[in-house]
Amino acid sequence: MPIVKPGDVPVVMTEYGPWQALNAPLGITGFGANVFCAGAGDDIDMEHHEAESNQEELYVVLAGRAAFTIDGVEHEVGVGTIMGAPDPAALRSIRALEDGTRILCIGAQPGTGDEGYGAFVVPL
Repeated sequence: MPIVKPGDVPVVMTEYGPWQALNAPLGITGFGANVFCAGAGDDIDMEHHEAESNQEELYVVLAGRAAFTIDGVEHEVGVGTIMGAPDPAALRSIRALEDGTRILCIGAQPGTGDEGYGAFVVPL
């Protein structure tokens, strides 16, 4: 079973900001998994939707604090918070509120399970 620690995967600059691509090091092909890495005030993920890819996304705040905006509603969240964007057409963006903010993003096309009804926030 592959195990990855934060320093094992290089942070690379992408068109979406600095992130760590986790699929290849973990050998995962069923969904996309990346960690966004940012400093205070940095846009972690530009405003976008996943209507073309029909992808649902789930975010977990691993470190720091961030402001998630999903369909015009902003949520300020901290470590351990889980955010979901089950509606692929929902506009979403993320802005870091603290230096060292790290957010795990997991995305895939819907398969089985409950249908999404909009964004949700689950603090741990």
